[in-house]
This record gives sequence, C-alpha cells and structure tokens, in this order.
Amino acid sequence: MPQGSIISPILSNIYLDKFDKYMQNYKESFDKGNKRKQNKEYKALYDRRKRLENKLSKTTNKIEIDDIKSEIEEINKRYFNIPCLNPMDENFKRIQYVRYADDFIIGIIGSKADAEKVKQDIGQFIKSELNLELSDEKTLVTKSTDRAKFLGFDIRVTPGSNHTKRTKAGIKARNFGGHVRLELSTSTIQNKLAELGALRIKNLNGKEVWFPKERTELISRTNLSILDQYNGEIRGFCNYYRIANNSSKLHKFRYIMEYSLYKTLACKYRTKVTDIITRYRTDKDFGISYTDKNGNNKTRLLWKDSLARKEFPQCDNADVIHKQKFYLKKPTLGLRLKNNKCEWCGKETNNLKVYQVKKLKDLTDEYAWHVFMKSINRKTLVICNECFEKINNSNEE
Repeated sequence: MPQGSIISPILSNIYLDKFDKYMQNYKESFDKGNKRKQNKEYKALYDRRKRLENKLSKTTNKIEIDDIKSEIEEINKRYFNIPCLNPMDENFKRIQYVRYADDFIIGIIGSKADAEKVKQDIGQFIKSELNLELSDEKTLVTKSTDRAKFLGFDIRVTPGSNHTKRTKAGIKARNFGGHVRLELSTSTIQNKLAELGALRIKNLNGKEVWFPKERTELISRTNLSILDQYNGEIRGFCNYYRIANNSSKLHKFRYIMEYSLYKTLACKYRTKVTDIITRYRTDKDFGISYTDKNGNNKTRLLWKDSLARKEFPQCDNADVIHKQKFYLKKPTLGLRLKNNKCEWCGKETNNLKVYQVKKLKDLTDEYAWHVFMKSINRKTLVICNECFEKINNSNEE
C-alpha cells in the first residue's frame, strides 16, 4: 500500500480499533479524583487580603490606610503568581487520547513518572497485540508548555503567568495561563514552500531572508492552468491552518506564493514582474481571462480570501451534517398540502387538514405547536387527522 493512499486512513481505523478500546479501558483505570485540591498558600493569601480589605473599609486614619493599601499591594504581587489549585495534587489525574489515522497524541494530568509509564504500557501493548513498534523519534514525553507536533500543528499549553487584565466586570484577573493553543510553525511554512519550489533563501548579514522563486516546471502550461495550480495550493494550505491561533503567519505563505506566481509568468514571457502585474490587473485583483466551453468570456482571480482565524466546532457532532426540517421554507398552502406530510409529527399521508389561527401575536408558549408556528412564522399548520384531533382536544380543555 503506497503511503498517502486514500484507503490508508480506513485501514488504519480498522487495524487500530483494538488500540482505541485499550486506551478507553486504560483511561477508566488511570483517571482519579473529581477536582484538584485548593492551594494552601493561595488560600492563606486570599483570606489575609479579605481581612485587610475589611479592615480598610472601617479605618479612617490616613497613615493606617496607606499601610494597609501597601500591604494589600504586596500580597497581590504574590497572589497573582500562585495557582489557586494545587497543580501537583497526586489525588487528581486525567488522561486524554486523540487519534487520526495512524497519528495520535495523549495528554496527561499527572507526574512525569506517570507519563513514562503510560508510554511504556502503550509500547508493550502495540508490540504484543498489534505487532507494531512506536517510533522513538516521534513518541516523546514533553511538558504541556513545550510544543508537541500533531497533524502538522504545534500544540502547547500557555504557562501560568502574572500578566493580568480587567474583565468586563472591571475585576483584575489572570487570563493568559492554561489555554491550549494550536500554532503554525515557521518551519512548517518554510518546508511547504520549499516542497512546492516557490522559495529561495538567502543569507544576508547572518540572517535568513525569504524570496519568492519562479517555478520553471510550470511555464509550459497555459496561464489559466498555472493560476489554478497556485490557487489550489494556496487555498488548501491556508484553509487547513486557519484554525491555528497564530493564523496571521499565513500572510507570509500567501505573499511568497503570490509573487512566485508573478515570477513564473514573468519567466514564461521573459519580462518583469511589474509588467505581469500591470498586464493581468483586474481592478484591485490579479486575474486571468479565458473563454469557457459555452463561448462566454470570464476571469479567474488569484485566491485572496480572509486569513483571519476560523473557529472550529467544539461539540461531539462537529462532522454531522444535519438534515433539513421536513417542512418547505417558502411554499404556498397548496404546495404544502401536496407534500403529503404532517408538519407536526412527520407522518406521510394524503389525508391532511389545516389548523389555523387568526393572528401570530395571539399565540402563546402554552402549547408546543404554537411555539412551532411562531418559529416558522406561519398562521397555518398542515397536519394529519390524529394531530388535528389532539390539538383541538387540548384547546378545548
């Protein structure tokens, strides 16, 4: 089976299903405790600060007020540097396993010894049950604040720090520590550009400087084919990495690719980049004109979509495409009757009736069908005989 084949992930899922079940059982035996214990030092400082604030509210002596404020300020300096919960609580442990095809990552709340043991146990299981071996080069034990590679991203947890900012309520709070970040590394961009042959690196005054490079292997193609090649490569890379917290780095990738396109076309026509930009400028964009199979004149533009970070779904059903509701969005009453489906229970029948109210504003939240009618902005509901009887009987009660 060649590496990168479209069937490889399917075969990986089938073969590693046993490993998934093993990790599920391992998690059940590893996880421990409901929550971390409170940090005693943090609690002592918190109580001391509260007592001082209470004393401050009752004091009128200016010298004493200044002394109390000074002490509170000193406490705050230590307070914001101490975690509120004990990060090394031995009675609280968690393990989280995520796999995609043959690549997986495991997050552990616990000691380094716990992480080493998990690695050893996994290695033994994979070798004895699946006849596979872990790669020593890729299977590493790292701190959460260090970067771990997974599916092309660098994953890390931001360290706790004393940086604070005001919340919406005006309270000073620490908001920078303990967040999981997906990051796009400079080396990933560099390797991709080098793989595509669009990058030339020069050493200027001891610094590596990136320059776009023409791709001579493409100059025998048509202009439209060259543009399509670049568009596909830019769009694919940028859309994949747009969920990264530092997605702004994609601007550098797109800039190099854009000017690599200009240099490739300039090489093809033996002219300057500025001439190419002027020749194919379409308003503020760059585009190639062509005639489609129907004889229509069209222009295909260089891909310039937004590179702002794209939030990704956080729910379990992120990959589920929900079906549309069975009622039509803008139908006439006649079409709704011809649909032969009860709009309340979904039953398919050609024996339908129309339940109607005079005004939408008269509907209340007392009945579920009233709520439904308000949500679809209709005064009528096409329903079967059974639903019609139930609704009428409920209205009469």
